[in-house]
Amino acid sequence: MPSESRSTLRILLVDDHPELLEISAVILGIEGHSCETASSGREALAALGDGAFDLAILDLGLPDINGFEVARLIRSRTPEILLCALSGWRLTEDQAQQLTMFDRFVEKPVTPTMLRALVQDLERLRRTAG
Repeated sequence: MPSESRSTLRILLVDDHPELLEISAVILGIEGHSCETASSGREALAALGDGAFDLAILDLGLPDINGFEVARLIRSRTPEILLCALSGWRLTEDQAQQLTMFDRFVEKPVTPTMLRALVQDLERLRRTAG
């Protein structure tokens, strides 16, 4: 049951694993958030045209456009959005330096408890920044 003290966030979930997208959207929906999913960088960028998001959770290893490039394009369109990177890969030094464009980074696999805690943390960050 969602907490009364929390706000509803509009979240864009981007990952090329459909089952992960579905499970994440259900978990965050139960927490009271509104989620839209995208399975590629192009779908994520198209979703941005449909409305404003408070938060985007991006897999870095997308099939068409890597998550770093998607994050750059999202930031250029909506600089106020919070960004979280997810990856199951070992990052190169260059990739690790690029993580500064994200508000948070989480290594996969992400458990439901980790996902809830991540969104709560980003929600607090959004409140203190705004």
